[in-house]
Amino acid sequence: MTTAAMGILKLKFALLMLFFAHSAATNDLITNHCSTSDNFTAGSTFQRNVNTVITSLTANSIPTGFNTTIAGDSANRVYGLALCRGDLTSDECQTCVSNSSAQLAKRCPTSKDAVIWYEYCELRYSNASFFGVVDMGSRVNWHWVNRNVTNVTLFNNRLGLLFENLTSMATSDPSMHMFATGVIPLSDLEKIYGLVQCTRDLQLEDCKSCLDDAVGYIPECCNGSQGGQVLKRSCNV
Repeated sequence: MTTAAMGILKLKFALLMLFFAHSAATNDLITNHCSTSDNFTAGSTFQRNVNTVITSLTANSIPTGFNTTIAGDSANRVYGLALCRGDLTSDECQTCVSNSSAQLAKRCPTSKDAVIWYEYCELRYSNASFFGVVDMGSRVNWHWVNRNVTNVTLFNNRLGLLFENLTSMATSDPSMHMFATGVIPLSDLEKIYGLVQCTRDLQLEDCKSCLDDAVGYIPECCNGSQGGQVLKRSCNV
């Protein structure tokens, strides 16, 4: 191999390593949703209960990567949930939930129902009980690779098979905690990586329904994109 070829190979390898290093370190804020029709008054009992819920979630989600909590009574009751990606370390989960709580307070300062998604975690609270209830409503899609594949049909077929396998893994074995990752070959040189996860307050069959809906949305939102996510309150892919 010539010196020039070796130089090009080293450069490609260095760029590849930089890409993976960036991916591993990135914890981007993706989006949030704040209720606009149902708000609380600053300094009210409800706000104190929101603060209690957020503080509890930040402190208690770290060991397992998931937690639910309740604060207050009657009209001032607040329900909260935090979920970290299933393959995070405790430190990564702690950082993500802490960042989420700070940003949620800034972005939804008086909302009685709010959710925020980071790349590594989700934080949610509401004045209505949602524990154990699968949310089949709103979906958010995020493209973190702004390039398309060359063979969309082949890519979609392989992607569908990958998500079928991952959904089965996440929803058939309780020890998986409704989380699964995997990889499938696209060609001799290319692979597709995938991840599925549900909030752990769901039943396995509800998790499957949520994941099936999210995966079914991919051709509509992200057809042929080399990378992205579909986010729902109850699951993400």
